[in-house]
Amino acid sequence: MKTLVLLLTLPALITPSDPIISSTTEVTTTPKPSTLKPCVCHVSAHLKTAEQELRDEIKITQTRLIDPVRTAMGFAMSEKQSLLDFGKFLTFRDVTKNHPTLMENTEFVGDFEEFYKTVGKFLLSEKPYSSAGIKHEISMAMSYFMKKTLAQSFLCLAVGKCRTVPLDFMMCMDTITNWELYFGDSSRKAANHLAESIYRYRKMESIIEELHTQLMNSTKMPLSQNCLSKYIEMTMCNCTEVCGSTCVDRMEMCFSDFMSDWSAKLLVLKSMTSGPGILTSFMRLRRSILDSIQLLVERKSPLYAEHMTAQCGAIGDIFIHPKKQHFVLPKKPAKYNSQAERAAKELQLSVKTWEKMSRQICNSSSVFGTIKGNFEKNCTIGTHSPVMVGKSSIEEGLPPITKDVRPRPMIEAMEKERLKKLEAMKNPPEYSGNGPNWDDEGDDDEFESSASGAPPQIIDNSHSPKAIIEEEVAREEITEISSSRCHTVVSLLISTVLLYLLST
Repeated sequence: MKTLVLLLTLPALITPSDPIISSTTEVTTTPKPSTLKPCVCHVSAHLKTAEQELRDEIKITQTRLIDPVRTAMGFAMSEKQSLLDFGKFLTFRDVTKNHPTLMENTEFVGDFEEFYKTVGKFLLSEKPYSSAGIKHEISMAMSYFMKKTLAQSFLCLAVGKCRTVPLDFMMCMDTITNWELYFGDSSRKAANHLAESIYRYRKMESIIEELHTQLMNSTKMPLSQNCLSKYIEMTMCNCTEVCGSTCVDRMEMCFSDFMSDWSAKLLVLKSMTSGPGILTSFMRLRRSILDSIQLLVERKSPLYAEHMTAQCGAIGDIFIHPKKQHFVLPKKPAKYNSQAERAAKELQLSVKTWEKMSRQICNSSSVFGTIKGNFEKNCTIGTHSPVMVGKSSIEEGLPPITKDVRPRPMIEAMEKERLKKLEAMKNPPEYSGNGPNWDDEGDDDEFESSASGAPPQIIDNSHSPKAIIEEEVAREEITEISSSRCHTVVSLLISTVLLYLLST
């Protein structure tokens, strides 16, 4: 009966307000309310001011970059003709020095001028050309020039004095198209390398012009509503101050498209200016022409004569060249020094300029200055716990670990050495000249040094050893006299006390 009553009254004892907690129940706590004040901000009232401030910062960065961009663009446009003149002069000078008859009695100068016109057309033209198109045209021009030079080099260099043949035989000699068999392939490789360098130079110039256009339009870049709202919340509203890293992230988000486009152009510019410059390609072309002529004269002329006879027949009548062409070497131009490539490489250092602008905006007084206070205030990183940033967090850090590398003073060591010498002079029988090194005994690392790092003070040892010994002996005698007097006084006091006690 008691058990039944207990079972009936048990549900009444358990109320809904009393939770039943078991071993499998998950215990959760209610989060504490945030102590941060809600942000009350009217974004629309500050849109024009915020946009003007951001565009002013963009204008400052634009002013810093416009001069190096224009300098690189000016060098790239002005150096092309001087580059052509310098390369042509060096080729004519070296051929005149090594093979003067080729310059005076053949059409070598005119044929080379025609080849150089093709090179200059692609270098000086403003029309867009592909790398394959430039390579094809320059290779064809090089093949035509070398075919014309092959017969002339054989008649003027390989057979002694410069000779001439009938016109129909000369036309047959020009039909021998496999010039690489006698000249080698160095000229063809040099022409391809020159075509690639011309394309890279034109691409470099084009990218610099694109950077200039992008820079001039930077003040007109679109600023999104979200970007302006975040900027207003950080600068013009009574909101919780955000940490510096969050500010930088938000500002970079505002200019992300512009920064990525700028960085991509500079990356392509870096690839176009890496490696040897365009002047190296012109020097390689000059060297390859000289090597080809030398190869024909020294090694391949018998092979060419055999093939020429098999294709065109016997030469027949051959005559000495009737006249010389007066060739005047052009005036030496100024030494070419590529300022365009150097300016382009310096321009690549601006890859982080727009990211620096974002940090500059966050560090300016309009963000964390007179409106919001300095960095010593609390900031939030998206949680309810404030984070201390700024000067206080830096000062609370651990001090840097340093090592004292100043010279140790020698005062203590010199004092020990002096005392040991005095001890040795007092006891001459125990002194031995072959004893241990006194400077190394009892040496420890405890010493006192001055903070200035000045050299140690040297103790004046101008006194003679005899005077030093007399001084030490006198000091010991005074000590012994003082101790004996103390013993006498103590003995008298003790005897007086004993007599007094005995008398009482």
